[in-house]
Amino acid sequence: SLFTEGDMAWAAETKTDQALVAALKKGNRMVVTGTSKRGTKTTDTYSLAGFTASHRAINLACNLE
Repeated sequence: SLFTEGDMAWAAETKTDQALVAALKKGNRMVVTGTSKRGTKTTDTYSLAGFTASHRAINLACNLE
């Protein structure tokens, strides 16, 4: 589970974030399901093509690697 606010989402613990990133690096698509405040259920599918390179670039730009 992720917490959301506006257009952002995050995990409660760093360990969960790390597991999520590891799964995203291994996968080829991500399916996100959610429920709006009004009870509308949604399912969105995203390609993970380029995720690993993008994640690496972000970490380098932020001096995290």
